[in-house]
Amino acid sequence: MVLLQAAIWYVGGAGETESLRAWQQRMLWVIGINVVIAGSYTLFPKRER
Repeated sequence: MVLLQAAIWYVGGAGETESLRAWQQRMLWVIGINVVIAGSYTLFPKRER
């Protein structure tokens, strides 16, 4: 996310940043899914046999 944002700032307003912003949105989805999965393991740990 930081590297994508740095690339957007580097390209600036005059450049084509739509594809970079689309990748940012995809990465936010991936981060969100990972947070949900990690949270589910924290709230509902596996039971020992």
